[in-house]
Amino acid sequence: MNCPNCGSPLKLDDAFCQVCGSPINTQTGDNVIGLGVNENIQVEQSVKNKTPKKEEKIKQGLIGAALGIGFGCLGLLLLYKLGYLVLLAGPLMGSLTILFYINKSGCIRKKGIIICTILMIISIIIVFNVALAIDNTNTMKSFGYKPTFLDTFVSIPRLFKYEYISLKAYLIKLLGTIILNIATTIGIVLFKAHKE
Repeated sequence: MNCPNCGSPLKLDDAFCQVCGSPINTQTGDNVIGLGVNENIQVEQSVKNKTPKKEEKIKQGLIGAALGIGFGCLGLLLLYKLGYLVLLAGPLMGSLTILFYINKSGCIRKKGIIICTILMIISIIIVFNVALAIDNTNTMKSFGYKPTFLDTFVSIPRLFKYEYISLKAYLIKLLGTIILNIATTIGIVLFKAHKE
């Protein structure tokens, strides 16, 4: 491409001619330099060759997220009995949920990240309480009581209130699992974004 005033060669990103100082006429709408026909064609072709961003399919992504959360919840229930090893369920659920979401939706954007994170946090809280209710139902049965799972699940706040269960240990496990879950989610999303 050449300067329309003096004919000196120009670079695509030049705003002024380096020889005579004339301003270069550029159109910003479609990134076409208004100088020569050949140069216009080259710029238009380079713009067309750029790959467009993938479209996020949220509905399909939610199906993938649900699958990931399901497997993550199973892992959380299995690890719950192992004490603080339950913290490993956070990264497990985070990675499964995000990877299944990306697999089904094609990519992940801000909206998908927020949806997945909220669903994972809600799921972790519910599964923690389910695991706690299962433990306490079994404990009460060993003492000769015959509570239903639902009775025990509903009575969890009273178990904390009367200190049958350590609220501090419960919150450390719960918050640790959530924090590791979110950290894993961020790590996977950043890795996938860098890869694309």
